[in-house]
Amino acid sequence: MRKVLSNGFLFFFILINSIFSAQSFLPPVDAKQSKIVVVIDPGHGGGDWGINYKGVYEKNINLEVAQRIANKLKKDNPNISVFMTRTDDQFLSINDRVSYANNTKGNIFISIHCDFVPSENISGYKIFYLSTNLVLDKVNNEFLNWDLVQVPYIPASQKLAGFIDQYMKAALIKENSNITGNDEDDVLPMESRGVMGVKSYLLKSINMPAVVVELGNINNRNDFSYLNDKNIIDQIAYHIKQGIINYINKTGY
Repeated sequence: MRKVLSNGFLFFFILINSIFSAQSFLPPVDAKQSKIVVVIDPGHGGGDWGINYKGVYEKNINLEVAQRIANKLKKDNPNISVFMTRTDDQFLSINDRVSYANNTKGNIFISIHCDFVPSENISGYKIFYLSTNLVLDKVNNEFLNWDLVQVPYIPASQKLAGFIDQYMKAALIKENSNITGNDEDDVLPMESRGVMGVKSYLLKSINMPAVVVELGNINNRNDFSYLNDKNIIDQIAYHIKQGIINYINKTGY
């Protein structure tokens, strides 16, 4: 009898160990609730390159733009606390990203990606939010299906997408006040392809207003050139940051 219990315990230990070792876990986040929490998600990473075009990996562009947005947000407003799902070339599953983001108890989620449109003639950035026909009142539902978490936030997510699109299209005062001898406004050379609702495995479980920003069509010659230009990448980050800041200001967090 003792032998049977011992073998059973050993089997149980091996089973539990195999289950947990097969999963990817991220450390818990201590989000300061006195601050506005923005979560930035650089798409892809590690062995997941995203788009690989002419030796340029989307994952690297996403990370660089995300880091620049994070730095600008933190510099702009000390009341903004910024978390990034990854800060290096690390593979994360969608569940990893969602779990990390939700654990921050954040106010805003921005996922950064690049697009690949088969037509080389299509250029510009595009911003997505979750689209669904479902209607759900978060307040009156104690338990939510994992696939329905984003539903109550869809109006706010659409508004967030609109603000980012507006400020990416806008002629802004130049970020660097030390620039002299040039009175031109800061205008992105890239076009807007608008805001669109989509079905998204990533967005559907994010527990805060959430959008995906597709920075440009890598298959377009001009967009590809822009996304490999450090100065333009910094401009893009600045415009996205301004969209986030103005959304926060108008929403009244």
